[in-house]
Amino acid sequence: MKTEMGTTLWIGVATTLIVALTLTTSVTGQVKMPPAPACNMSNCVTCDSNKCSQCRPGFGTPNPTDLSKCVQCNRNDACVLCTSQTLCTRCTLTSLGPKNDGLGGCGACAPNCRMCMTAGAGRCDACKAGFGLLPDKTCSALPCDVYDCQLCSTPKQCIQCRPGFGTRSPTDLSRCFPCNTNSECVLCNSLTQCTLCTSTRLGPKMDGSGECGACALNCSQCITAGSGKCNICKAGFYLKTGDKTCGACGNNCLSCTNNNGLCDPGACQKGYNFDSESKTCVSI
Repeated sequence: MKTEMGTTLWIGVATTLIVALTLTTSVTGQVKMPPAPACNMSNCVTCDSNKCSQCRPGFGTPNPTDLSKCVQCNRNDACVLCTSQTLCTRCTLTSLGPKNDGLGGCGACAPNCRMCMTAGAGRCDACKAGFGLLPDKTCSALPCDVYDCQLCSTPKQCIQCRPGFGTRSPTDLSRCFPCNTNSECVLCNSLTQCTLCTSTRLGPKMDGSGECGACALNCSQCITAGSGKCNICKAGFYLKTGDKTCGACGNNCLSCTNNNGLCDPGACQKGYNFDSESKTCVSI
């Protein structure tokens, strides 16, 4: 009887131990460790004691040896990701790359380079259209057999004609033709799209004709022809920020930069003085 009770007791203890081990052991047989305590360091994702091993995006440690805190990347120099303030890893634009000068900033990629992981010459990873990447990590213009073409994507496909010329259309890149000079167009991407006209008072039409048209009423400079497309108004008018049209300044006023037509100080016509209270021009 005693033997049976002893055996039963031993089996119960063994079962308890097995259950306990099962609860603390993973399916791979490795003992599970308790979860790491939460990191209380500001802007730190992973830390051990008073040292941060991974800051949150946009932050880095002061330098690779000082892990006591996380500080913002050098955004004044276009850096958005960094491992430390002295080592940037990503910049705001692909045409910029991290500098290797220990200042944690960004610099321009090499000429004709579209993307680089490090700034400077001989560090290009992808070239602009029309250029090929050489073994020394620089970019070289591709061969071009299209007459009047400055830049080719392949020997028979032009992506940039010389000034005054454009391709037949945005999809037909096999030849370059003179821009529509009969319509006062001097620069064009294609025969259907003018980009610059002979006068600032003319702007390219967006109708596929490749021609130039007049700027809006009282507009002295526009990038695109037609109403609501003005960039600079004539003297005596101001640019309405909402609809890009020109509104008249107050009477006898030559310049008004406000969106309500009130005159600028010292901008009254001859024979009139500026009234600072009403911001109008009054007769002398």
